[in-house]
Amino acid sequence: MSTLRSFRHRNFRILFAANFVSNIGTWAQGVAQAWLILELTNSGSYLGIVTALQFAPTLFFSMSGGKIADKFNKRKVLLLTNLTGATSALSVGTLVLLDQIQIWHVMFFAFLLGMGNAIDAPTRQSFNVEVVGKEDLPNAVGLNSTNFNIGRLLGPGLSGVLIAAYGTGFSFILNGISYLGVMIALLNIR
Repeated sequence: MSTLRSFRHRNFRILFAANFVSNIGTWAQGVAQAWLILELTNSGSYLGIVTALQFAPTLFFSMSGGKIADKFNKRKVLLLTNLTGATSALSVGTLVLLDQIQIWHVMFFAFLLGMGNAIDAPTRQSFNVEVVGKEDLPNAVGLNSTNFNIGRLLGPGLSGVLIAAYGTGFSFILNGISYLGVMIALLNIR
């Protein structure tokens, strides 16, 4: 069996490419968000609070997210969760670029992103079955994991370059645009 066999599925190829860009954007935003919090507050406590606001919803609401994934059209749910992520990233990026950002904005949009992720993660996992079928599911999961980890490697470096050159705002904008790419991919799946 081929290590790349999931790529024989057109829909997987489309989503894989879009998620590749989005994973880089997600990790770029993570670095920019931490940097922005420290710029705004110079406080490790705020950094911890915002991180908790972003990731606690996944811990507490992923089971509900799984129920949503089972009850509704997964593609539509993923469109909504990616719209939530794009809205969050583009809002923070715009506020930064307009020099209007405040810590409460970062807290609010981090929580909004976390709520979206609590629904997105289980939906994305179960959507893989629809994209590649049960036979290729283990392969697709492995490839998606590799995709995620490449984003984890490249995103922070890209964000560092963007922050050094332009400040934190462009890392958020990049991530917002990357969510739109996933939405376009979802709309192009047959």
